[in-house]
Amino acid sequence: MQNFFGYIRVSTLKQGEKGVSLQEQRASIETYAARQGFSISQWFEERETAAKRGRPVFSRMMALLREQKAVGVIIHKIDRSARNLRDWSDLGEMMDSGIRVHFANESLDLNSRGGRLSADIQAVVAADFIRNLREEAKKGMRGRYKQGLFRCPLRLGIWIREAGRQKQLTLFRGLS
Repeated sequence: MQNFFGYIRVSTLKQGEKGVSLQEQRASIETYAARQGFSISQWFEERETAAKRGRPVFSRMMALLREQKAVGVIIHKIDRSARNLRDWSDLGEMMDSGIRVHFANESLDLNSRGGRLSADIQAVVAADFIRNLREEAKKGMRGRYKQGLFRCPLRLGIWIREAGRQKQLTLFRGLS
């Protein structure tokens, strides 16, 4: 049997504590692995958004894959692996170097041009979904604030502009 890592993720701690998604993802990966004749040598569980780069569990798993501690990774779905294009690019480089990446809920042949193209399109759609969600959330907060429904004050922040060697600090008020 070939040893793979299993990677499961939810976006928040609350989803990890109260939801059933992690258990369902794990069950789906276990079923997929058994059908393919793979074994899971180590599980990586994350409770953090994939919208931004720098997830500690994902980064640790990627480092271990680079060290060839497993032949690959099985992830439930593409959007569980990455919702930002940098992480998706890192996964693509892994695939190009021979590390095997499987998605238990997607029937894609990532070794074919068409399968990689389909996966790339799904990853771009996942990244766009997050960008749109951010925009809509900010728009909703601004609207609630203007209507007097949003009670907390606007955030106070600092912009740092560098002009030559001098730095200019500018205070501003606004929704970030």
